[in-house]
Amino acid sequence: RLMNEKISPVILTRRIEKREPKDNSLIHEIPLKLEVYKTRTIEMKKKYSLKTLFFKFTQKFLYIYTYIHWIPYGYLFGRKILEKRKNIKFIFATGPPYYSHMIGYLLKKTFKIPLIVEYRDPWTHNPYGYRKDFNHFINSKIERRILNLADMIIVISKPLKTFLKQFFPVVKKKKISIVENGLNIIDHKILKIKKKEVITFTFIGRLYGRRNIKPLLLMISNLKKNGFFKNIKFLFKIYGQYNHTYLNRLTNQLNISDLVYFGEFLPRARIYEEIINCDL
Repeated sequence: RLMNEKISPVILTRRIEKREPKDNSLIHEIPLKLEVYKTRTIEMKKKYSLKTLFFKFTQKFLYIYTYIHWIPYGYLFGRKILEKRKNIKFIFATGPPYYSHMIGYLLKKTFKIPLIVEYRDPWTHNPYGYRKDFNHFINSKIERRILNLADMIIVISKPLKTFLKQFFPVVKKKKISIVENGLNIIDHKILKIKKKEVITFTFIGRLYGRRNIKPLLLMISNLKKNGFFKNIKFLFKIYGQYNHTYLNRLTNQLNISDLVYFGEFLPRARIYEEIINCDL
């Protein structure tokens, strides 16, 4: 769409680590003329193998090791692009991951180009996170600086807009636009609607921090004990990033392993298929 409006974006991203899941289903939708640069990163296995006192300290207290993952490479490559391409009008940084916002912040400070930051989820004040320590304090300071410098803020929902204004009064005078997430299922040509004999609940996403599905699993366990599933075929599917060992052990303890299916990362087409074929 941007290219149709005669806007030619230059995309700066990072290479996918070897252990990370990949979804190549969108590659064919990228215009051939689009400039896409993928920089290297400090791979996870290398980060965690560093045994110096500095890295031990930052890992335990400042959590900086999560930010050095891509920031040096992203910032330096971003500098090269902006030094070469004098016609770039603004920087657009989307998160999570929020080191993208940090790179955008540093590039704006260096080149004085307008910065637009996009929030798809809360950052330091994410209600599902656990951290309320010194690390959280430092991250909150960083986030406040980025928001203060940003020329425009984009969020995916009205509650997220209210949320940012609540925790960061500095954004009340900023322009905040809402651009909702799009999920075009109806027009997707490769969808296959299957005949259903099983009532299916499906979760697709990340389970972290306070995102705890144990109450739901306990409810399923109680229903099974009370004979609710004797004449009903039921399956709860879980896809995405989660602690497989913990959930597998929990479902075994609750005697519901026959009612819960654990899947892994799904490409976009399969996600659409699962969504349209589930009951909830």
